[in-house]
Amino acid sequence: MNYDELLKKYNKAIKHISKLEEEIRILKFELSHDTDKETMVVHEATEVYDDIDNTSSNKEKVELYLSLFRGREDACAKRWVSNKTGKFGYSPYYLNEWIDGLCGKKNRIKCSKCKNQKFIGLDVDTLIKHFKGKETLGHLPH
Repeated sequence: MNYDELLKKYNKAIKHISKLEEEIRILKFELSHDTDKETMVVHEATEVYDDIDNTSSNKEKVELYLSLFRGREDACAKRWVSNKTGKFGYSPYYLNEWIDGLCGKKNRIKCSKCKNQKFIGLDVDTLIKHFKGKETLGHLPH
C-alpha cells in the first residue's frame, strides 16, 4: 500500500471515529434523560459517505442527508400558505389531505381528530420532491 492509499484509509478511519463519538454523545444524552425505554429509538451508526459528490445519484445524496439529519421517521412537516392572508406555517404532512371521502377538513374536522390520518415520512422520494422545489418539507422533532 502506498502513502496516498494509506493516508486516504487513515482519513476515512478518522471520519468514522468522529461519527461514532457523535453517536455516543447522542446516546449518552438520551440515556441521561427520563425516557420510556420501550419507545426510545436508538439510531444506527451513521455510515461513512466518502464517495458522495456532485456526480452521485439523487438517491445517494438523499441517503447522505438522511444520515446527517434526524427527526421523526414516521412523519414530516409540509409548508402551507393561506390564500386569504398570505400567512404560512408548517403542519404534519398527510397522504389523505383534502381527498374527498378521506379528509374531514371540509367538514371542519381537525387533522388531530381525523380517523383517516396517514402521515408521510421523509424518505428518498419525498426528499427528492423537496430538493427539486416541488414541496417545502421539514423534519418533525422526536
